[in-house]
Amino acid sequence: MEVRIQSVDAASAAKISAVMYGIFGVLFGGVLLLLAVLSGDPSAMGAAIAMIVFYPLAAAIGAAIGAVIYNFCAGKVGGVLVTLDRNDAGSTSAGGRYADYPPAADV
Repeated sequence: MEVRIQSVDAASAAKISAVMYGIFGVLFGGVLLLLAVLSGDPSAMGAAIAMIVFYPLAAAIGAAIGAVIYNFCAGKVGGVLVTLDRNDAGSTSAGGRYADYPPAADV
């Protein structure tokens, strides 16, 4: 089944990006903070803390702007075409994972 992504919600794109990059920020910023503490350099400690705070914020802003730009472009030339497969061979429930979904309409 092929579907076309016509628009992306800017708020949801910002939210998921903030969470994902927040995890990255904590992981990488935590390592950087540990190294800064071991080296005793206060400016490196500040940079590590700033990374933990601002990395997800910058990602959220970038994702929201990207979603708005995508929506504009998709309105002009059409959205991204995605092919989805409704088969779920690994599911153990009767009828598969998508059994409660309505049948796919021809696109």
